[in-house]
Amino acid sequence: MAFIIAETFMRQLKRLPQKEQGIVSRTVLDLEMDPTARTLSLHRVDGNGGWWSAYANGDLRIILKREGDGGMILCWTDHHDKAYLWASRHVLTEHPVTHAMQIVEIPEVTAEPPIPAPITEQGAHGAAIPKKTLCDLVGVGRDDLLAFGVPEAWIERVMSATDEDELLDIGEHHLPPDAAEAVLSIAVGERPEIPKHDDGKSESDTWNPQSWWVVSKDDDLKAVLGSADWDTWCVYLHPSQRRIAYHSYNGPFRVCGSAGTGKTVVALHHAKYVLEADAGARVLVTTFSNPLVCDLRRRCCPLMSPRALERCDVTTLAKFARGRFDVLFPGHGPIIPHTVLRRDALAVLQVHAAELPDGITPQFALSEFERVVEPRQITTEDEYLKTRRRGVHIRLSAEKRKAIWRVLQYVYESINRDDGYVTTEQMYARLADYYRTHPDAPRYHTHVVVDECQDLCEIELDFLTAYLGPNGKAFFAGDIGQRIIRFSFPWKPHGIDLRGRSRVLKVNYRTTQEIRSMADRLTNLDANDADDISQNREGTVSLLSGPQPEIRQFKTQEEEEKGVAKWIDRLVNELNVPADQIAIFYRSENEYGRAVSALERSVCGNDQVKPRLAEMFEAKGLEYRAAVVMACDSGVIPSPDRLAEADLIAGLEEIYDTERNLLYVACTRARDYLLITSAGTPSELLLDMAVRGQ
Repeated sequence: MAFIIAETFMRQLKRLPQKEQGIVSRTVLDLEMDPTARTLSLHRVDGNGGWWSAYANGDLRIILKREGDGGMILCWTDHHDKAYLWASRHVLTEHPVTHAMQIVEIPEVTAEPPIPAPITEQGAHGAAIPKKTLCDLVGVGRDDLLAFGVPEAWIERVMSATDEDELLDIGEHHLPPDAAEAVLSIAVGERPEIPKHDDGKSESDTWNPQSWWVVSKDDDLKAVLGSADWDTWCVYLHPSQRRIAYHSYNGPFRVCGSAGTGKTVVALHHAKYVLEADAGARVLVTTFSNPLVCDLRRRCCPLMSPRALERCDVTTLAKFARGRFDVLFPGHGPIIPHTVLRRDALAVLQVHAAELPDGITPQFALSEFERVVEPRQITTEDEYLKTRRRGVHIRLSAEKRKAIWRVLQYVYESINRDDGYVTTEQMYARLADYYRTHPDAPRYHTHVVVDECQDLCEIELDFLTAYLGPNGKAFFAGDIGQRIIRFSFPWKPHGIDLRGRSRVLKVNYRTTQEIRSMADRLTNLDANDADDISQNREGTVSLLSGPQPEIRQFKTQEEEEKGVAKWIDRLVNELNVPADQIAIFYRSENEYGRAVSALERSVCGNDQVKPRLAEMFEAKGLEYRAAVVMACDSGVIPSPDRLAEADLIAGLEEIYDTERNLLYVACTRARDYLLITSAGTPSELLLDMAVRGQ
């Protein structure tokens, strides 16, 4: 007896108030345990759809299909009248080509009569020439649409569409998930790849995991219905993304795309695929920050089976490398933290400031140490003289470089003299050298999946390629528009050639169209990486829609704190957003007090479960239903400290790009609701977002 839950059911369940979600969830458990229970009042729904209705409470209903073997397919839930209206407008049917079960909206119910194609020009004898359809423009025919999974009832509507907005509306609001992505691609002028369908039919074809969840155990059902976030259990993947994730690659591969396009989800599904396809595989899922590692672990747990999880290690790259370093180099000196290294290095450089060339300050020498020497682990003067100083604004003569190099040696002498400290980058370099010179040394992972890969530095990439060796596989996920920590460098010299092995995701399903459109004004959507591989993110389509993000300017910080608190109160009390699905972001620790004050003024101030407070740097990769980006004042963002580096350490354009990326990252953490605030004079970046949005 099968018990199957549709993605549409769970999506609709999340729209209900929290109390009603609990009522429906308990009813689902009752259905699974004893579908014949009289309290469920199972009865047929009038009409030709073959639907049944189950009673949840006085007004809530569950719309389902009953199978001959006693199985059930749960498809929708809503209040009585709305639930029955939905049933009258939808049918559950098997697609004739893909064999996938689909919930299909009946177009005759909601569709308006087709509008004749507009006349765009006249022929030689004055004959009217109709405008070409969007399918004609990309060379897609009826058979192609069927191969994409478009329901037969919608073929004519899709083929006759001549307007981009019309086709986007069909794809976003009327088609099943397995057909929507192809139609959205056609709408933006792209020809989707024709999928191959076997003559035979398997259960995975019929109950596509993107649209259906086949329940196998009672405990699984309780786990998913009790989950605060359905996305941790049922992560939506479009067909094109599924082909990327569930595929074996002979070499490295990278997915990129703007925020909300599911890069992390694709990466995790690829890890799952590797573990399921090869019983001997072991996967390292890694990234750069502890908050993001916690989020990745949370997602992996429901996504993978317990046995697969035993062969999947999720940790920061630094922690994993430290573990290898402890094993391979026992008795090594302590690893000096970056904050301590920066402080001590600057102190040494200030002591030897007189030995620096004219016009070169200790701060500039520190930037050479942090941006050029350490990330690349340059160990000789000759290497330093020959290296390309990407991302550094000031050109240096050979004589000035030699003088700077001599002073930088004092930093390393101080580090090595005081308790034999080792820098993090020195650790990576020694590990990379060990694995290069010991090709037979045991590797504990056959595959490495790297999230937020745009913030890797050179020596970290060297370590990964050396650790994997010639037989290991690497899968990268990242976005050049979210680079906020490291600086761009070519990967090919470090053993990672991504030419022809990179894919840009164009369907956004984790951030609303309104939030994405505003945030996109901060970034360059068409950019190449340092290997000159395009990461063009133009043409991205959002499947979610919601309220417009708000930009509010307050006269004082106190007014801002009160305004933010009131906004949070409305989220919790009126919109039923749980407190732990709200985040408050701010530029740096200097603005932390303002965020705390706003939270304490809100209804969540004294609760045990509270919204997350975090600096913008800590926001990478995280997702919330709602986010506040506070203290976006002039004099806060762009950071005055960064602007002071202009024309010395970095160019003004580079600094602005980094600050824009930082604000972009913070804003796109919100899925449904976004508030951006300032006190006093607002940041020019905020003004730019607002003006360009008009």
